[in-house]
Amino acid sequence: MRLTKKIIHLILCLAFITAAFSGCGNKTKVETLTLTNSSSWKFEEIYIAPFGLGVWGPDLLGSTAILKTDSSVEITLEAVAENGVYNLRCVDEDGDAWIIERVTIQNGDAITVQLNDDGDPSAVLESKKDGRTVQVNGIFEYANGSDPEEDFADALISFTLYNDSSYNMMEVYFAPGGTIDARDQAALGYNHVAGITYLAAQESTEIICDNFGFTDVLLLDEDDDVWTLKDCILEEGCTAYIEGGQTLRVRYA
Repeated sequence: MRLTKKIIHLILCLAFITAAFSGCGNKTKVETLTLTNSSSWKFEEIYIAPFGLGVWGPDLLGSTAILKTDSSVEITLEAVAENGVYNLRCVDEDGDAWIIERVTIQNGDAITVQLNDDGDPSAVLESKKDGRTVQVNGIFEYANGSDPEEDFADALISFTLYNDSSYNMMEVYFAPGGTIDARDQAALGYNHVAGITYLAAQESTEIICDNFGFTDVLLLDEDDDVWTLKDCILEEGCTAYIEGGQTLRVRYA
């Protein structure tokens, strides 16, 4: 029985890696980060997977290691997200999971997992590139009702964003329709092109974001000008073209 479980675990790990890297050609980019446990609980399992993948993959701590309070570990990711956005799951000594979604990670960054004053978990990301810190809040998944393979893709859409303008777009944000009035990083969430540094003119990137129905899009160009595109209708598999005059044209699949 133990041998059978080991074989099943190996198959799941291989399937996870294959799914994450399919369509990536011969890219061999390796992403490493430092993760610090700033909570009062020991972490017995750590999972980091590309946002929207739907499976967690292997425990990055390994079956014999734990991450004690105020301790750090260097992690090499099993699967690399092309857009640099990940989900994080830490399982503590009580079996409860600390879930933080949509964390933008670049090679060499540092992440600190902590408990907020309101009792919810969060991850504080410190960029190796410029030293900036961003806090991403999360939720708990308790042992008495958790699903370790929860699929985060249920309420998500994926589509192609093409920059058909003459400006490089340094930051791209998506939010529910009618909620974007000004550039407010804390309210907008994460920058969807952080993993590729910026979206160059006449280039495209694949986007995974929440399915808001009507969606507001905020863009920051190379001149630090803000483009606000309101009540856009984005659907699974569509192509959205950023055009001059601060407009977004969508071609549906």
